[in-house]
Amino acid sequence: MKQEQVALIQKIADKIIALSQKEGDYKKFITPVEMAKYSYQLRSAILRMVKTHYKNGGTEPFVRFKDYVEYLFPDGQSWYEVRDFLLICLYEKLHELRINPD
Repeated sequence: MKQEQVALIQKIADKIIALSQKEGDYKKFITPVEMAKYSYQLRSAILRMVKTHYKNGGTEPFVRFKDYVEYLFPDGQSWYEVRDFLLICLYEKLHELRINPD
């Protein structure tokens, strides 16, 4: 996995945690990532977060198009890895913040 992809996953995890804190609901944002059994479900969950981030007045885009295409879901790589690494990063951040996602 490229370093740019790892950095992007960490950045997205930070934004998911920020959205969760702002909305006061961790399950709303983490559960759809966790429950994604197909690639379209994960992409759909991310798109909902992009929309929520925009509605909440995010100062920069949730994820940039180029990063999404080239690093988050590059051709030939399993989407499962992206989901799993994103979840590991999310739970690591929750642990660091001492937040129970339930």
